[in-house]
Amino acid sequence: MQSEHELPSETYQSVVRLSAEGDAFADAKDFRTAIAKYNQAWLLIPEPKDNWFASTWILAAIADAAFLGGFTALAREALRDAMTCPGGLGN
Repeated sequence: MQSEHELPSETYQSVVRLSAEGDAFADAKDFRTAIAKYNQAWLLIPEPKDNWFASTWILAAIADAAFLGGFTALAREALRDAMTCPGGLGN
């Protein structure tokens, strides 16, 4: 049974794929491209975006890549938004 905070399977698979691509770019220290991949995943999240577990980890990934890339305003914004998502406050 699917939790009310879990994405439909097809959307989840696409989000995971794009996030993994973002992770690979982040590992290569190409933070701009990593953020772009995470943003593509973010666009797949249905509204309200703060209702999904996936939103928490996508926003955390954006924040991490943004911080490491020197985009501190974006990092702060992503962390602020992540705190409103399921499990976000303690993540």
